[in-house]
Amino acid sequence: MLRRVHGPAVLLLVLMFSGCGLEAQAPELAGEPVRAEVETPLPLYEFTWSQNNIPTYMGASANQFCALNRMTGRFQGGGEYIHASISKGSWFLGGGSLQEGVGASARCSRVADSQYSDEYVWDETKSTPTPMAFSSGSACVLTFISGNFDGADAWVRAYVASGRWWLEGSRANKQLEVRARCINNLSFMTTEYSWNQNDGQPILLGSFVGLSCGFTFMQGNFKGGGESVQIYPAGVDWYLGGDSQQNDVAAKARCFPVPWSLSASASLPQGG
Repeated sequence: MLRRVHGPAVLLLVLMFSGCGLEAQAPELAGEPVRAEVETPLPLYEFTWSQNNIPTYMGASANQFCALNRMTGRFQGGGEYIHASISKGSWFLGGGSLQEGVGASARCSRVADSQYSDEYVWDETKSTPTPMAFSSGSACVLTFISGNFDGADAWVRAYVASGRWWLEGSRANKQLEVRARCINNLSFMTTEYSWNQNDGQPILLGSFVGLSCGFTFMQGNFKGGGESVQIYPAGVDWYLGGDSQQNDVAAKARCFPVPWSLSASASLPQGG
């Protein structure tokens, strides 16, 4: 599913790009997925997936990078996962669940193929963190999250130490697995911003103009639809926030510079 941006963000885009329509034309046709022409900067568009649905197509993998922007649902083991993946030259958002309420969202940005890495993997069979890109000029964000998220000792992260990026999770017999991709040749990346359910309000990440953001850390007791963490645009800025009816739900995120593409096309799932 493809979500439109509403409210002040749309007003700003109208002022910045006068004369450009902001509606995603999505005719409801049976059969093959339909293509929608979207006239707004691509990083603002939210692709969504929820359990019991087919993976959501997010566009060709060529010159495009996609990262998770939302996690929700009951994560009780290896049967629950969310994934922004590449298959046969295309990006997809999907997952799996033996529980209820599992869902995700992702956003994509224009990035050269040579600028982003293959997917790095860590799981609890590994006794050490997985090394990824050197930290200078790169940013790494999560693309896959799975496992038994039942409290403060259930967490996964991509982090910087000793001049490079690393990927790991807690080793607490939680069936945890996490994957990430790195974007290279960047002029900068933002500091790491943190949110937890006790903050009471979302955390400002920065202006959404020319930036895209992704998760670098996920933690907590995800027991259903009442638990969610998301990165989202509001007004003219990116925010990190969430909800929880349980305990210890928290996340971290970083943002990185991307070119804005005014005319972007996206293929919607069957039925729009």
